[in-house]
Amino acid sequence: MEIMQKYGDPDALLCAENHIILKLASPPWPRDQPLPEGCSFASDDCRDLVSSKESLIAAKSALKKYRISAALFAGCVAFASSDFFELAARQVLAYAEEICVVHNRDTVYRLMRMFPNAKVLALPHDLGSHALHVDEPFRNRLAPLVQYSRLRQLVGNVEGQNDGCLLLTRETVSAILRTCPL
Repeated sequence: MEIMQKYGDPDALLCAENHIILKLASPPWPRDQPLPEGCSFASDDCRDLVSSKESLIAAKSALKKYRISAALFAGCVAFASSDFFELAARQVLAYAEEICVVHNRDTVYRLMRMFPNAKVLALPHDLGSHALHVDEPFRNRLAPLVQYSRLRQLVGNVEGQNDGCLLLTRETVSAILRTCPL
């Protein structure tokens, strides 16, 4: 998937576990300021930070001070499995415009709720089950998923399938269309 190339070698990212890359908008991380424990630079320009789930949670306060434009989560546990992980991701990536989750295990509508400012949501090798009517049976089906969403592009694939092949139920697609701006 082309979107992964921005973050590194796609084959390596598909095999990675507990690997997070945060792309700083501007300015880059100040060289005189130490990185939070467990974080490192992915490149010399001090714009790409590498972290793990544990480091992201621990460094949440320090990372919130910087504007992060995009993030990749490769081989991470589902956000739903850890309240601390979900909260850290929500807060650190509050203004991120691109979220890429390799081997995603969350529902697409959970990700839309977590990252309402994301314009691009990429789910390479998606493992999630996206059946809104099953997961939220008492939900008003005519209501949007979130009050506010900037999502313009939802891309991904299921392992072994071509790009652009996400398995979404009709109800899920309808809810996404009602939620996303034109």
